[in-house]
Amino acid sequence: MLLLTCVVNCTAGTPTPRLCSMVQWSVHWAPSQTTRVLTLAGERRCALETRGQLGRGLIVEEQSSEVVPALEGIRMLFIAAGGWHSAAISEFGDLYMWGWNEKGQLGLAVNPNDTLSSSGGQVQCQTVPVPVSFPDDLEVLMVSCGSRHTAAVLGDGSVWTWGWGYYGQLGHGDRVDRSAPTQVAALLSLRLKPKTLYCGAWSTFLMSSK
Repeated sequence: MLLLTCVVNCTAGTPTPRLCSMVQWSVHWAPSQTTRVLTLAGERRCALETRGQLGRGLIVEEQSSEVVPALEGIRMLFIAAGGWHSAAISEFGDLYMWGWNEKGQLGLAVNPNDTLSSSGGQVQCQTVPVPVSFPDDLEVLMVSCGSRHTAAVLGDGSVWTWGWGYYGQLGHGDRVDRSAPTQVAALLSLRLKPKTLYCGAWSTFLMSSK
């Protein structure tokens, strides 16, 4: 088994994935404002819905436990929650995303009209789930959400990341934010077979076998 991580400390060099030794792998982080459980059945439980992360088309500060209307009738196989954004993979391998999009973490073209007022100023927000496009209509096998970035593994084994890149968590050799899914080129030559994908708040981890 191989464990790759995108370097968080960019002062040490170019932020690209590199191998590290592993005995036991366990990673967990909790968002600063929201704590929630998202179920495969589509039900959401959340302390706050301040950035549309529940996908109900609302921006409210209240507890809730409801099915996301836009996903009713679509069988979901996997779901992930980030700091203020959410993702779900359908049985057909389609990726749906919603919530805060301030750093492009939803992988959508930023619409200047989709804004909300908050103590931090104007931010981008998608309050209902929308599909994310990938080349050649490849199915999505895995997805994970960080604080403000997202990573996914596609059907051909390729790894894609987007969103906030300041700490090198996207693995593209720079610290640039990306609002569209971008393939991690540094992994191409390794011919990996991804097994597990996980985003920490400001980092990305990939467990793979050759």
